[in-house]
Amino acid sequence: MPAKSDQPIDLSRLASWYASQCDGNWEQDCGLRLETLDNPGWCLTVDLHNTALEDKPMKEISEGCDAQAVPTAPVWIHCSVQDSQFLGACDQTQLHRLLDIFDAFRTAR
Repeated sequence: MPAKSDQPIDLSRLASWYASQCDGNWEQDCGLRLETLDNPGWCLTVDLHNTALEDKPMKEISEGCDAQAVPTAPVWIHCSVQDSQFLGACDQTQLHRLLDIFDAFRTAR
């Protein structure tokens, strides 16, 4: 069941991971971006360079999107790791899930 777009979003796990990467060097060239999309939706890009996640594989997640990751349904989400970046995008109601997917990726063994 999709969450309502007014559901409170907890950014503490993402903020904690970001803070744990900041070592005086990593944050100079790397980081993360959480942006809005015009379709509407959200986009999360996390640089994994020089982190424990840099070479970690992730199975692509794609729901409500076509083979090129273009949304085809009102409720959609697409996440993958490419070129040492976690790339996630979703409709405006799925931000909590997008953050959960990144958290599950970073904590999975």
